[in-house]
Amino acid sequence: MLVRADLLPGVRRLLSVADEENAGVRATLEDAGFVQAGVLHDYAMYGDRGGNAVFYELTRAEPETIASPLREAAPSVGPAAPPSAQAGTPSEGVADPS
Repeated sequence: MLVRADLLPGVRRLLSVADEENAGVRATLEDAGFVQAGVLHDYAMYGDRGGNAVFYELTRAEPETIASPLREAAPSVGPAAPPSAQAGTPSEGVADPS
């Protein structure tokens, strides 16, 4: 799975794992800026032979920020004010005491 790092504020490192023989995934990771960080030998068995896992990482001193329509369209996250906290608006279903 590839994730756009610019959509993850504060993230300094992304990791990924690919089967050593999966040239397509490895090329895609490298094209995206990932660098090979290590190999885990015989992580899975395919019949009588072991398969190796190649670990990749993408690191940054500071995450890049680029204009993104996804970022602009994302809803804000945080506690919503209860309806009774809205000035001049009585809560729905509650009689106005005035």
